[in-house]
Amino acid sequence: MDRIALKTAALLLREKLDLYTHKDPAAALLLSDLNKLISMAELESIKENMEPRDIPGHRLFEETNLRMLGDLKVAYANFYIELIGGRDWSSYKLIESRMREDKNRQPPDQGQDEIQ
Repeated sequence: MDRIALKTAALLLREKLDLYTHKDPAAALLLSDLNKLISMAELESIKENMEPRDIPGHRLFEETNLRMLGDLKVAYANFYIELIGGRDWSSYKLIESRMREDKNRQPPDQGQDEIQ
């Protein structure tokens, strides 16, 4: 477990939750559900990966308007991945590598002639 990466993810998630807590009751509920975990991550006191089933919150994104808040969704996903140690999984590394390759690929020539 990368405790620094987890702490960074926790700080960003708390920042996003603080931003939306006053605007959306589901964000306040998510903060309430995650507050202890976020605090522990901020203090770098989580030393072992967690089981996905032990991390609250994912259903709130499916069942509420939180799914519309892309920045909060990304912050939660990063926190979740750090908690389960997902960045160390071979499947994650494969997906990450393919995404990097796709990003670095040049777009195909769209049939425009080069001006000389």
